[in-house]
Amino acid sequence: MQTVGENALFNEKTCVAIGCFDGVHRGHAAVISAAVDEAKRRGQKSVALTFDMSKKRAKGKGAHDLITFSEKERLIAALGADYLCVLDFSDICDLCGEEFVSEILSKRLSASAVFCGEGFRFSKNKSCGTAELKELCAAEGIDTATVAEGCDGGVISTTRIKALAEAGEVGAAARLLGHPLIYTGSVKKGRMLARRLGFPTANVRYPDGVIRVRFGVYRTRAYADGRTYEAISNIGVRPTVDNTREVFIETFLIEYEGDLYDKEVSVELIRFIRDEKRFSDETGLRAAVWADIEEVKREIAAERTQKEQNRQN
Repeated sequence: MQTVGENALFNEKTCVAIGCFDGVHRGHAAVISAAVDEAKRRGQKSVALTFDMSKKRAKGKGAHDLITFSEKERLIAALGADYLCVLDFSDICDLCGEEFVSEILSKRLSASAVFCGEGFRFSKNKSCGTAELKELCAAEGIDTATVAEGCDGGVISTTRIKALAEAGEVGAAARLLGHPLIYTGSVKKGRMLARRLGFPTANVRYPDGVIRVRFGVYRTRAYADGRTYEAISNIGVRPTVDNTREVFIETFLIEYEGDLYDKEVSVELIRFIRDEKRFSDETGLRAAVWADIEEVKREIAAERTQKEQNRQN
């Protein structure tokens, strides 16, 4: 997949999936997949059209994203889109509906078909919805299709998923997303306290511009050095160790031996265990963390035993 920006100009017809795609949840995936499938049927390229909200957010007017842009890019590529077109929302937010369809969809993207979710809105002050999109696209000779974004008896929405993540309900969030929440970063050297206490951690700064999940201890899965490791992570401000408010993801990789400093690690959230806590001393911190680690190890052992029993049956 190729990522392009505001200067993109397509000379051949395309099928376009349009939306903010924050989280690339199951509903978003349905919209993008519909465009990809139709593009293949027509012998055209597929384009996922989305928007950069960072300038709006910098003015205090936009909500934080659910996932990082790099994760969004990875997920959309996995759905088979040929192009990801990212437009600065500040540059197009004042366009009327006719201008958006004519200038962006028709002239710049050469759309032959446009796909969106049922709740999609566009134009200045979000004055246009799917009915207006269909009418305006028809005038340009562009087909349109609205794709249902619901499951489990309700509509999948990024707002709903964000609320779950902020409450620590990462398993429920993952079910609606269709994929786990994953955070990737370069491992930074800290005070080495965890190493002294017997559980060396890979410390990654929490990404900017995304919502903060509930601070606390999580069972996680880590991807490092080309391998997968069961793990346990603390997400928060490390109140026992630091007085700063900088947020870190500190991950102990079970069964890992080696040095991860300055290497990239991805951490997948599986289950919330407990809230972050300030301990009066290092002894209390060590005891609590080891209890968390042993809990996760027992859980992993039970799962492996069950998996082996299922295999034998």
